[in-house]
Amino acid sequence: MVLKAFITPIGAVILLVVIGVAIAAGIFARKARNKLLDEGKIIVRESRFWDRSESFSVANITLDDVYSKLPSEDLKKYVGGYELQKDKNRIVFVHNGYDESYAGTLNLTSSEGGINTYCLLINQYKTKNTMPNEMSLNVLYTAVEKIFRSIDPNIKVRTENVDRKVKHSLF
Repeated sequence: MVLKAFITPIGAVILLVVIGVAIAAGIFARKARNKLLDEGKIIVRESRFWDRSESFSVANITLDDVYSKLPSEDLKKYVGGYELQKDKNRIVFVHNGYDESYAGTLNLTSSEGGINTYCLLINQYKTKNTMPNEMSLNVLYTAVEKIFRSIDPNIKVRTENVDRKVKHSLF
């Protein structure tokens, strides 16, 4: 029954338009991603990297140092708001988009012998799609990682899976 509707000339035109729009959207998204890659604002990451935490252990850097080095223009454009919460030893990142939102933190998790360990984690996200906006999250992860790599280029980044329940919403 459904196939009969597309056999008509109008149905074929509608099908071609839908396919054309999908192809154009894919090309646009790929160009935007490649531009961010070329500018060094993102790096190639594993799929679903936002479901992992990243830990950085580095000497002689405080949350104030990290906060002052965050690329505010890029983060405001791609991520949204962020603030330093000294009383909780963390920087909080909040993104509220049209069809998604997320909150992430960079926490000071330990400080021993002059070595501070920080954990970057997306605490929660809501999306109407199947996955959050990968580019926005990648800009955040890359900005934070670049700060730590600028201090110690040989820094090791430890990743761990985050066990979380995910709710998908249509509205």
